[in-house]
Amino acid sequence: MSYTYGAVKPGRSRNKAERKARLENERLLQEVERFRQRIVSATRDYADILEHREEQVKAAEARCGELAGQLERVRADLGQCNDDIGKLKGDNSMLQSRVEDAASMLTDRDTLEQTVKRQHGAIEKLDRELKVARGQVDAKNEAIAKAECAADFGGGSQIEELTLKCAGTTQLKLLFNEPWLLQTSHMRLRGDVPADREGNTLTPLPGGKQLVLMGGHSRTHDDAGRDVAALSLDSLQWERPEGARRYAGMHGHTATSISRRLVVLFGLRGEEASSSASVLAADTLRWAPAAARPPAGAAGAAAQEPTARLSHAAACVRERVYVFGGMTGDGLLLGDLWSLDTDSMQWAQHATFGAAPAPRKGAQWGACRGAR
Repeated sequence: MSYTYGAVKPGRSRNKAERKARLENERLLQEVERFRQRIVSATRDYADILEHREEQVKAAEARCGELAGQLERVRADLGQCNDDIGKLKGDNSMLQSRVEDAASMLTDRDTLEQTVKRQHGAIEKLDRELKVARGQVDAKNEAIAKAECAADFGGGSQIEELTLKCAGTTQLKLLFNEPWLLQTSHMRLRGDVPADREGNTLTPLPGGKQLVLMGGHSRTHDDAGRDVAALSLDSLQWERPEGARRYAGMHGHTATSISRRLVVLFGLRGEEASSSASVLAADTLRWAPAAARPPAGAAGAAAQEPTARLSHAAACVRERVYVFGGMTGDGLLLGDLWSLDTDSMQWAQHATFGAAPAPRKGAQWGACRGAR
């Protein structure tokens, strides 16, 4: 028997290849089956996961709806809270105003209590003065009774004087935030009593014991404008000083007391307004020579002096008499301010600032010391 090495029969090798291919095919089929099973399992798992996710999404959507509703409710509550805060702020402002009013009322109460305490002492003092006044009234009534008994023996003037004194009044009034007892007395004047008039001046002399009446316009006495009369406050006696009578009538003037002098300014002299200034000595009641000078002007410029006027206002501050306003003889109202230095008798015009009073006539003003 002979063998040939390195050669295989064709049928045998083909069978072997087929078996190998079948085995490989079976293996591949098994692998495919395993992959298919794994895919089916994964598909089921993914389906379960997707279903679970869908349920979670639905739950989340439902939760979002609930949260949206809660958000709307929170917004509504927030709006209500804002409204409540606004109301509370308004109430707080009202309460703050009431607290401030209460504090002001407490302050006013304390001030009122202090004022009442001060006025209590003043009222007690006034009560004592009223008792004294009642005693004086009783004394006057007794004097009147005695005077009536003596009327048949020439006591008529005494009765008249006592009657005038008893016609006075006593009133309690509040002045300058303090209680004052005001007594009004009627007295019988003696001597050459001046006639009734208007447009005159009545000025106290230094020392407070005499009043000087000057000028004026009377409907019954044409010569009243020339009068200069002095009233003694001790004896109530009118006197006509010699040499004091004016050479021409005047009214609408001013007479200011300063350093034992009466400075008489402007006024209507006869039928025309005057720009003159006169000085009456307080101790002798005689006219002193004086001539007011206009203010010094610039070089080469004419000096000016106050316009002639009447019904002006005059007041004394130290050694100066300040004059405001008045009316010219033609009826023009004035609103300028001048001052007269009574030592040098020189005029000076003043420029003022702020809201100046309107031009006027018939005004009064005075120098104020302290609070009165």
